[in-house]
Amino acid sequence: MFRMLGYCCYAFAVVDLGTYYLGIADLTGVSWSPIAAAVVGSVLVQMDRSGESEATAEENSRETA
Repeated sequence: MFRMLGYCCYAFAVVDLGTYYLGIADLTGVSWSPIAAAVVGSVLVQMDRSGESEATAEENSRETA
């Protein structure tokens, strides 16, 4: 779930940056929003990955016990 939200944040960051540099539109009105969206997306993706590694470790410990 977090991974999908993270990738959506990445996509928003790319679209916001691209439309700003192409001169089409400034979606948010602030220049730092693509960076913030990318950071939030990165955190969300990492949260999802850490959840998977914990679940995998838990399954492995059950198998060895």
